[in-house]
Amino acid sequence: MNDYAWTGQLTGPVAIIVGLLACFWGYRIVKIVLGIMGFMAGAAGGWTLALSLAPGHNSIALVCAAIGGVLGAILCIWLFYFGIFLLGASAGAVAAAAVFGGTGHQAQPLLILVVAVAFGLLALLLQKLMIVVCTAFSGSYLVTA
Repeated sequence: MNDYAWTGQLTGPVAIIVGLLACFWGYRIVKIVLGIMGFMAGAAGGWTLALSLAPGHNSIALVCAAIGGVLGAILCIWLFYFGIFLLGASAGAVAAAAVFGGTGHQAQPLLILVVAVAFGLLALLLQKLMIVVCTAFSGSYLVTA
């Protein structure tokens, strides 16, 4: 068994549990879900960074993963409104790129940026709707992935 086999066995059930929580109770526990997802992303980043800088030192990678996880959780909870803005902006960028692709035209970066900022501001105005829709889609993705 290689070094990474146990990580898949650990992250799979965690992703399913977090996905179910986010999908069905996402708006009620949005800060907890943001913290858990931030911890998972930060831990993955810390683990990857440590293994790229010091390959073969799993204990150092584990410490870096724990530090990265705590930092990711804190940042996701602390920068709540910025996260909502980025959520809307990413949805706007995807929607604008899909419209350009669907019409057969080349994507214009300036127009995609304008639509992304507009969607980000709209997400700040319609926070509840954006949180409900995004936690439902991201939770269902985590369960199926």
